[in-house]
Amino acid sequence: MPTELRALGDGYVRDEFKRHLKCNPMEAQLFMTEWARYASTITKQLGLRGKPKGELGEEMDPNAVEMLKDDQVVQLYELMLAAKGLEGDTITADDVRGSSKSK
Repeated sequence: MPTELRALGDGYVRDEFKRHLKCNPMEAQLFMTEWARYASTITKQLGLRGKPKGELGEEMDPNAVEMLKDDQVVQLYELMLAAKGLEGDTITADDVRGSSKSK
């Protein structure tokens, strides 16, 4: 990761692995598959010297977003805020459930 994103990325990775310590084998396999795909993508985007070759990451498939649990949506939103350096704007799983009911 670029230096300015390393602390955020390292903390996020640690938290993600801790969250999945007690998941079932199917979830563990999916988790590891997605992390391997992410590692491959970010490696290609950073190149050998670790300097971004344009945008980092990729857009999420809207179908994948629809399949996320409420707490995962909250976590993703908080990660986006942290990555953009925004503070003070938080949502909860209750906010997500409330907004999905109004659709």
